Amino acid sequence: MGSTPWNALVFLTLYLQLLGFSDLAASCLLALLLGGTAAGALVGGWLGDRVAERWPNHGRIALVQVGWGRGGIDWCGVGGRGW
Repeated sequence: MGSTPWNALVFLTLYLQLLGFSDLAASCLLALLLGGTAAGALVGGWLGDRVAERWPNHGRIALVQVGWGRGGIDWCGVGGRGW
């Protein structure tokens, strides 16, 4: 995964405004996105620590593999419908 999609998120507020959202609605949606990202990072770090305690040699790596696998399943179910 490259950095280009993440750099494009700078324009997400503008994109939402061009779709017809008000300034307040667009900024609130972006705040929800960033809040969810922060919460996910905290939960992921906590969960990574728990599995590393249980399986010190491969716990974090296994957790990442499960997370990426779940993301692929979610993408195929939601984002992949256009294929």
